[in-house]
Amino acid sequence: MARTKEFDPDVAVATAIEVFWDRGYAGTSMQDLVDELGLNRGSIYGTFGSKHDLFVQALTEYCKRAPQALLDALEIDGPLLPRLRGALIGLIDADLADPDRKGCLLVNSAMETLPADRDTAALYDRTARTLRTAFEAAVRRAQLEGELPRSLNPVDAASFLLTTLQGLRVTAKATGDRQPLVASVDFALRALH
Repeated sequence: MARTKEFDPDVAVATAIEVFWDRGYAGTSMQDLVDELGLNRGSIYGTFGSKHDLFVQALTEYCKRAPQALLDALEIDGPLLPRLRGALIGLIDADLADPDRKGCLLVNSAMETLPADRDTAALYDRTARTLRTAFEAAVRRAQLEGELPRSLNPVDAASFLLTTLQGLRVTAKATGDRQPLVASVDFALRALH
């Protein structure tokens, strides 16, 4: 007779997110996962497959929630630029408030595992596409409302904003210096005019 699972896989994935976020993919051993999840290897392998499979599940779950505050800010009515500034500075402040300065798990994972890891590449591409689409839609609305010039190419602006976002996340993790990050946000938003 098969034994029933005596743990919640969702809790295990949430814990795995934190482990991979703290140590990175390569820096996380299977023993780390055993210790932190409080499960034996057989349970981990039986439920999630390999370390890589668990990593992909953890990163997938992270990608479902991580961009939500920014996406929500882009959907709210009202002028785009102040909302976007607030959301970007909010991300900077959250990154800098973390004493471990872990940054963004997706950006960290992309920097560590790409281009070799196809699963991470697919998650990165899907999340980037979601953000780029949201940026583009927000820029188009701001153009219709007269906040941004109609001469601005919304597709190019969305790519620029995504690249700016990713650069902010890496720089916040690397330097911890708020002032140049805020200055970069302000410069990027002026560039949209």
